[in-house]
Amino acid sequence: MPPRSPRTRRGRHRLSPGTDDSGLGPGRSYLRTRRAQRSSRERAHEAARTAADRIEAAGHAYATDRARHRVQQGELAGSSGENVVNDAYLLREDRSQAFHAEVARAAEDLAGVRVEVTGPWVPYSFTTPPDGMSDASGSSAASSAEDRPS
Repeated sequence: MPPRSPRTRRGRHRLSPGTDDSGLGPGRSYLRTRRAQRSSRERAHEAARTAADRIEAAGHAYATDRARHRVQQGELAGSSGENVVNDAYLLREDRSQAFHAEVARAAEDLAGVRVEVTGPWVPYSFTTPPDGMSDASGSSAASSAEDRPS
């Protein structure tokens, strides 16, 4: 059962070069530019949410399990844009292709959104350590020879 990890990214949007601010004073021009940037960001966030919802629906339809991971930033994200979802899905092998196709369609009609699917990977996201192997701090519960009484 290879897990797949779709990552949804929202692209950076810029004010189009054809925006005409002639005739406006510098203050109004600045405010118009800021409003257009905010509106563009809001549209990009909404598109990313839509893609994430579509991917989650595909996960419910095809996956055995899902693990939500912290979104990656900087060099770990691998490319420009903002990583907004980083999920791993545990799939039966016979459902993998259908899931992949559904996830690939998640951003088809959404400008500025790119979906990346990686894997299959070893399903580490879906394992837990055996009881008694770690405490709440995450350190090992096993003691070394120095810790044992002689």
